[in-house]
Amino acid sequence: MAVSNEEHVTACIPQLGCVEGIEMPGYRTEKYEAFLGVPYAKPPVGELRFKNPEPVQPWTGILRAIDSKPDCIQKNYLIPGWPVSGEEDCLYLNIYRPSHCSPDLLLPVVFYIFPGGLFTGSINPNVNGPEYLMDTGKVLLVTINYRLGVFGFLSTGDEHMPGNFGLKDQLLALHWVKDNIAAFGGNPEDVTLLGHSAGASSVHLHTINSKAKGLFHRAILGSGTALAPYVELLQRPLEQARKVAEVIGIKNAYDISTQNLTEHLRLVESEDLLNSGDSLKIWQNHILCNYHPVLEDCALNGSYLTEDPVTVTRLGNFTQIPWLMGMMSYHGEGGAVAINIINNEELREEFNDQFSYLMLELLQLNNKNFSDDEKNQKMHQLLKEYMNDAQELNSNTKDGFLELITDIWFYYPWYKTLKYYLNYVDVKVNPVYLYKFSYLGTHSYAQIFTGGSMNRYDSVHLDDLLYVFRQSAVFPDFDLHSTDANLSKDFVDMLVQFIQTGKPLYYSDIDLCTKENFQAVGDSGICNYLEFVNDNQEGFKKISSNAFPVKRMRLLQGIFGN
Repeated sequence: MAVSNEEHVTACIPQLGCVEGIEMPGYRTEKYEAFLGVPYAKPPVGELRFKNPEPVQPWTGILRAIDSKPDCIQKNYLIPGWPVSGEEDCLYLNIYRPSHCSPDLLLPVVFYIFPGGLFTGSINPNVNGPEYLMDTGKVLLVTINYRLGVFGFLSTGDEHMPGNFGLKDQLLALHWVKDNIAAFGGNPEDVTLLGHSAGASSVHLHTINSKAKGLFHRAILGSGTALAPYVELLQRPLEQARKVAEVIGIKNAYDISTQNLTEHLRLVESEDLLNSGDSLKIWQNHILCNYHPVLEDCALNGSYLTEDPVTVTRLGNFTQIPWLMGMMSYHGEGGAVAINIINNEELREEFNDQFSYLMLELLQLNNKNFSDDEKNQKMHQLLKEYMNDAQELNSNTKDGFLELITDIWFYYPWYKTLKYYLNYVDVKVNPVYLYKFSYLGTHSYAQIFTGGSMNRYDSVHLDDLLYVFRQSAVFPDFDLHSTDANLSKDFVDMLVQFIQTGKPLYYSDIDLCTKENFQAVGDSGICNYLEFVNDNQEGFKKISSNAFPVKRMRLLQGIFGN
């Protein structure tokens, strides 16, 4: 249990050793306690690069955990300029708890997996600060680093470089929490997974992985599932690994054994390895997500993903737990992929010059086993539905383009996941709740995705994160008495009650989502959900809604056949 000593606190982990943390200033409350940069695995460097993570060893003395460790090495393709940051030695986690908690009461644990397409993300408290959750005094928060991009997901498709290292890092961190979080005042039998975007996809992947069963008890999935295209299984991982090796300059990259290939790649400078991903782009930052999960041989030691997530989800072979699923506005959810193309005139012209080629990529049609004629036919079906059959991105077609990208990348995978889940889950035991975040506040990730443009859009992908985590390194703080701050409190209170009880706050008049009411509305809607929207008089309000483009979901099902 953590013990306070002026500004520092100490927790002793029976299996590992003692850790010294620090008190930090809160937002609404005076302070909270933080243990920053606690190792959960051996550094994945040298011979441990491209290997499954190994548990951290016990340490001697008191481990100082008062400063955040560097992020995992990454190149952020979501930001113009593609900044590089981080280090390979990065498998650390941060633990946050309210100050002066009762030593006799273990708190529910929130295990947060950050977004970023599996290629970028941070647990630095200036980027994903815990203050809003700590203000409630009701939960303990764990945020984790995991390997990203080429370091986390490159694979030869065999035992020499099996891949999925980032997901295996997350799984090892979950085991660490199970074994050790009680020493910090957290309840290992009351863990909620929380993720956004690729973090939510990771959450979903853990729910369908039998090796993770029993490590968590509820799940919150914001704008992402394991069926999303940015985490779709890579079909030919060895081909990608050899291409990366060739770009770096490894001789005979296409001829040497996978063992030699892996050994050569372990010797490459980390930044050279990171930059090799640029060669996988076909235009600007697209293909947005270079590296993906892969299927592994179930006979391999430490294998993580041995079945196709689509098949597992469709057949109901997953852990049934209470779910809370979230989505963003229809014209904003696809913003991370599409908004910079719309906003930047030069990019828009380049896109229009290669319209069919680039559109096929954005629509994920080139990843399917369709003939060229079939791909073009399906693309034209989509253009007719969303863009009035126009083959140009302009002021008349931009809204339809945003809706199309939203559906392909986010809404359709989200809809399929929910549909499959409801086919099997007993919602009386493991309820399913939905929310939609349509509120547009003072700040928006649209400014990040467009390189600083002040043009106003609907609330975009990740904007709900601004109200769960304080992001002082990215956006100015909310004024304590502002509408944004008040909405943040309500939104966090909703999440925290779900974390505590399995039912979110403000849902007294909103029914459980069931298979029956999911289908009852027909082409125009799904189960009722709680929606956060702007209000001219009150600033914001919470309403019940069920609107959803189900007719388009059925169109997409016919086009993609899954």
